[in-house]
Amino acid sequence: MAHTFEVAFTLGAALQSGFKASIGQAVSQVNKLGEEVRALGNNKRSVEQFQIMATKIEATRVEMVKAKARVRELKKEIDATEKPTYSIGG
Repeated sequence: MAHTFEVAFTLGAALQSGFKASIGQAVSQVNKLGEEVRALGNNKRSVEQFQIMATKIEATRVEMVKAKARVRELKKEIDATEKPTYSIGG
């Protein structure tokens, strides 16, 4: 009977250490997965911010085109006057 307890104790110790190692690995993998999810969240926010900036840049470009067209119109009007008080470009 003492031999049975010795075998059971040895098996229990071996199983427990294997179980602890398995749990430790699982915890490590879950922590790593959590870090990767956080990194993906940060990347997603960066992409969203980039898209917002790209939209704003496009809107600014459109406004710049409109402003340049308005400047050309005003230059034509100034050039068409007999005695302009201000000359654009020269």
